[in-house]
Amino acid sequence: EVGLKARVVEFEPALPSWKVRAIDKLGFGLLNKVVLAFETNFWGPAVQDAIDKVVEKAGQRASEDGQDAAPAMAAARAGAAANIGCAPAFEGEGFYLFYDISLCCDQPALLCTVSGTQAKKLEAQSDEETLQQALAVLQKVVGA
Repeated sequence: EVGLKARVVEFEPALPSWKVRAIDKLGFGLLNKVVLAFETNFWGPAVQDAIDKVVEKAGQRASEDGQDAAPAMAAARAGAAANIGCAPAFEGEGFYLFYDISLCCDQPALLCTVSGTQAKKLEAQSDEETLQQALAVLQKVVGA
């Protein structure tokens, strides 16, 4: 254990017991990242449709709460723009999340995150196997 769970940090006054229990329940695990580089951005149109739906829903929720929809929609668009989607990984283990990182690269590229049991399996298999699995899930996400 490290940090707060190891009680390395002391608080004055001491934390309430409910907060200490919450800290004890915190968990973290393995998170692997895979970068996929492409010659073209084929995910753009499918992603834009999904982003538009997220933005529209945010505006609706704000309006229902009696708030101005424009700021909520702008915040939703800014937050949703990078995440192109997710799909359950194989056999229900972990999740693949895909982020468009093209602005950080000299070509269209996606960052794929893999967690949990699936992340451990990726470390034991070849790069080619990892690539094929990531592409299979990406196909489910963007329908390409």
